[in-house]
Amino acid sequence: MEKKVKTKNLDFVWLAGLVFVDKDFVKKVDEYGIEKVLQHCPYKDLTEQEKNSFVQAMSVPRLRAIVEEWWKAYDLARTRGELKKPEAGDEPWHPYPY
Repeated sequence: MEKKVKTKNLDFVWLAGLVFVDKDFVKKVDEYGIEKVLQHCPYKDLTEQEKNSFVQAMSVPRLRAIVEEWWKAYDLARTRGELKKPEAGDEPWHPYPY
C-alpha cells in the first residue's frame, strides 16, 4: 500500500522550520516585516488561523528570545566541535529572494 504524503499545513511547517534553519529569521522579520516573509511561503496553503498564530508568536518577546538562545546554543556546539562541519561545497540555505 502506497503511503500518501501529508499535503496540508505545508506553509506552516515551512515557516516553523525557518525559525531554526535560518539563523537570521528574527532579524528578517524585523527588517522586512512578517507580511513580506509570509508572502514567500512556497505552498500557498497557509490558512488565516495559521497566519495569525505565527504572527502572534513572532510578537511574543520570550518566544523570539528562545529562538535567539537556540542559535547561541547551536553556535556554541558548533565551535566546540560537537556538530559535524559542513562538507565542502555545502552552502547556507537562503529561502528568501531578497
